[in-house]
Amino acid sequence: MALGLSFSLGNVKLALETVKNDPESITCTIDAQNVKDDQSSCQQIDKIVRFKVGRILTISQDWGGSVSTGASVWNGENVAVKYIEESLGRKNLEGKSVIELGSGVGYSSLVANILGASEVVITDGNEDVLKLADKNIQDNLDVKPPNVIRTARLRWNTEDESNFLKTKWDYILASDVTYKKAAWTDLMHTIKALSTENTQTILSMEPRNVGEVEGVLKEAASFGLDYREETVDKTGSVCNLLCPRLFVLSPHVVTNL
Repeated sequence: MALGLSFSLGNVKLALETVKNDPESITCTIDAQNVKDDQSSCQQIDKIVRFKVGRILTISQDWGGSVSTGASVWNGENVAVKYIEESLGRKNLEGKSVIELGSGVGYSSLVANILGASEVVITDGNEDVLKLADKNIQDNLDVKPPNVIRTARLRWNTEDESNFLKTKWDYILASDVTYKKAAWTDLMHTIKALSTENTQTILSMEPRNVGEVEGVLKEAASFGLDYREETVDKTGSVCNLLCPRLFVLSPHVVTNL
């Protein structure tokens, strides 16, 4: 249970302490590709403070202290959070089950929980990163039964998947997880394994390599996953030049005529 919670605003005490110790925690930008002269990049800050879905969130990171890039919030997840908040919202997430893949510090999952998802599982292959996600749960949420949010280790396309097959997942979240081509097959294998015909996967990726988007979508199609692109940032408020692209994946359903 998080300490210092103030009604539904979140952990105000922690947020104020964080901003007092480091004002850049609230002024920094997650869009590392377009940092302004008077800003710093959020990835290099120990804690960042954001206001989402009516709550103040203080997200702990560990830039440089972890071998995993998941120890910081990247812009793909920033855009995914915007989509979850503004396009899905409580009407689509209330009472739903959500699992996040390669979650890092768990930013997207925290927002999904606040919007009413009844079961949220934050997964990553790196146990040190999951400790950060656990801290972010404790610092920001006051979860009451029957709602559940927890962390768990999940390495894609391994026997780990068997621990998550009993749940019919409504949503799978995956952000900033496609920068390694060698991992595309394993990622899509896990998405397909965890999906039912009604599961939607929110895949947000910030292109870092030529052909990355096209290659990932081709891999998704090879696993029988349909996709559509969603335009999230129409105003440039989240990203500029190298804006992440967000796709909704779902299993291809063959209808009998």
